[in-house]
Amino acid sequence: MSPRVVVIREGELRLDGDVVIDARPPYDFYDVVILEGKELRSVVAVGEARGDAVVGWGKYTGKPVAALLKGVLYLRAVPLTLYQEMGYLEREFSTREEVDIKKLVERLKKIVLEERRKYKKSSSLLALQKFVNGDAPLPSYLADVLGPIGKDVAAKVLEALYSEIY
Repeated sequence: MSPRVVVIREGELRLDGDVVIDARPPYDFYDVVILEGKELRSVVAVGEARGDAVVGWGKYTGKPVAALLKGVLYLRAVPLTLYQEMGYLEREFSTREEVDIKKLVERLKKIVLEERRKYKKSSSLLALQKFVNGDAPLPSYLADVLGPIGKDVAAKVLEALYSEIY
């Protein structure tokens, strides 16, 4: 199932989709969006995105252009009209939803084990637990590693991580 992509061109910000693209002027800069290490070809970043956790960066400016905002992927960008008409926009974001739990666990496992070697405890593991419990947003460095995930996926990753480490 492809995510529901909402493009806001005027009016107030609303979070009534799975992916919200804020295309309202003014445009602060133009940049390429890097999300999960890949360039998005269907949108052009036009400003900074603020949210719970930063998950996408501008390729050239290095500024945060995509963030999780109340469980919704929020981008400060303008969709390219041709891609939007062809449905490429939804397809490009739908590949982001397919999450490989094993890959995420392996990435996080390296970080946790390194922290435990250095400091005898892992602040990343604690931060992920707080995110799953709803006590705190996902820190940006973990959002970069894990990508745009929700609390349900984070809970699965945390459970699998506990079973591998302990």
